[in-house]
Amino acid sequence: MLLRFRMGDLAMRTDVEKAFLQIRLETPDRDASRCLWVKDPTKPPTETNPLDYRLTFISNCSPFLLAGTIKYHLQESTPHKELAEEVHRNVYVDNDILTASNEEEAMEKYSKSGGILPK
Repeated sequence: MLLRFRMGDLAMRTDVEKAFLQIRLETPDRDASRCLWVKDPTKPPTETNPLDYRLTFISNCSPFLLAGTIKYHLQESTPHKELAEEVHRNVYVDNDILTASNEEEAMEKYSKSGGILPK
């Protein structure tokens, strides 16, 4: 990845915004990673003050699970297959380094990159 980064004329670094918080756990797996997360910590968990089960970033395996999730979505249906393959080759956890030969190519990759991963 770092050697490919040096080959282009222009370099771009991207980051998946709030990546760990965007990954939800499947219902059967939630008890294995139970994390008490309530809207109001002064009140007990109820229907109006729910628990939230998401991937916790303090787990040792979280970066591995995040990278696997990102790579899975990059391999699934996306409107920009070539760019998704380039991102797949150059992703590390939630960061990506892309290169371009000129400003037009860089701007094209920038504009297309927002639609690669599902929202």
